[in-house]
Amino acid sequence: MARRHAGRFSIRLEGVEIHHALEAPEREILEQHRADGEPAFEFRHKSWYEAPIFDVLRDRNIALCLSDHHDAPAPWELTASHVYIRGHGPGGRYRDHYSDRTLRDWARFIARCRRQGREIFCYFDNDQKSAAPADALRLMGMVGKPAE
Repeated sequence: MARRHAGRFSIRLEGVEIHHALEAPEREILEQHRADGEPAFEFRHKSWYEAPIFDVLRDRNIALCLSDHHDAPAPWELTASHVYIRGHGPGGRYRDHYSDRTLRDWARFIARCRRQGREIFCYFDNDQKSAAPADALRLMGMVGKPAE
């Protein structure tokens, strides 16, 4: 894998986010980050969304963060035994509420993943005007999970 990928990515390891700005061979970068728990990578450049990258993530049981960030929305590609969804708001710009249709689509996707035995982590980052908590509660209701 001689190709280099420029751009930012985020790593989520046991509740701590690590952000990098880099240009490096992808396998070397990904192999440096071995962790217990449910790690996930959120890439912020579309050049990372390639089959060889997904293969490395699968080999390491690292979830591709299913993000709708405006810089590089992720394909909904499953790469681990757990699923990490991160909603940045419609259009991926940290604002506004998601439509019922979008959240119903997410709820159906989450239901399929649950049937496959995958653990689901879903975070909302559309925090302007308190949209994130309201959308999280709506989605929880759609997937049949009571608010805690």
